[in-house]
Formats: sequence, C-alpha cells, structure tokens
Amino acid sequence: MDFTPEIKDKLHKLQEKYEAMGQDMASYLDGLLYADFLTYWDYIHLDTLLSLQSPKTPFPDEEIFIMYHQITELYFKLSLHECKQISTHPELTVKFFTERVKRINAYFNALTTSFEVMVNGMEKEQFLKFRMSLLPASGFQSGQYRMIRSAPPTLTDW
Repeated sequence: MDFTPEIKDKLHKLQEKYEAMGQDMASYLDGLLYADFLTYWDYIHLDTLLSLQSPKTPFPDEEIFIMYHQITELYFKLSLHECKQISTHPELTVKFFTERVKRINAYFNALTTSFEVMVNGMEKEQFLKFRMSLLPASGFQSGQYRMIRSAPPTLTDW
C-alpha cells in the first residue's frame, strides 16, 4: 500500500509530537488498533444525561419542568463559555468579539423563544401542585444565572 504525501506528512507530525512528549508513537498506534471506536452517545454521555431527571412528586409534567431548567442551565453554560473566550482572548479583535456576542444572543434567543415549553407544555394544575412541593428551590438560586445577571464576571469567576 502506498501512502499519500498527506498521510506521510501527518505521520511525521505525529512522530514529532510524541517525541516532544517523550512518548513512543508506535505504542499509541498499537492502542488505536485495539481501541473501540467512539460513539456519539458515549462522547456526550447520553445515558448519564438522560438519567439526570429525578422528579420529587408523582406528577408527570414535573419531568418537563426539570428538563427545561436543565436545558436553561446548559444555555447559561454556553453563554458563560463565550464570555470566557472573550475575556481570555490574547489579542481580542472586533470580529472575534462580535462573533462570540452573536453566539450569546443566539443562545438567549433560543431560551426566550423556548419558554413556551413551560407555559404551554405543562398542565397548569399539575404545575401548581408539584411546584409547591419544591419550595424553597428556585431558578433564581442558579449560580450561573447570578453570574450572567450581575456585573461582568472577572477571570476569577470562571
């Protein structure tokens, strides 16, 4: 089998990378031969993610409530991730800043437009019953929410 110049170049770069770390590239190649391929569900830890809903009441719509708030927290994390990229960029440019702010706006647009899931996605009677059993828990207790709504975070907040 003939290796293309691109493959040879990549092998050479890998060799340099592993030599710089004091490692043997051949050992890593052996590992690739025996390793299982990475699946989507393993990469995102889907089983764990889907097991994180633990309703505290017998009302089925409580699970919707939990998932929506978990999604909200993930959007908050995305937004804070973008803020961190902006605040730690070694040579911040207008283009980089603008792209990241557009991402943040997209995350919050998704959040605000998805609130209908909460308003129309649950039976009001169920919500009023299970919500009272969750007191004093509130989304306002979210640390990420507080970081986003307070003064601009500093690097020590990350």
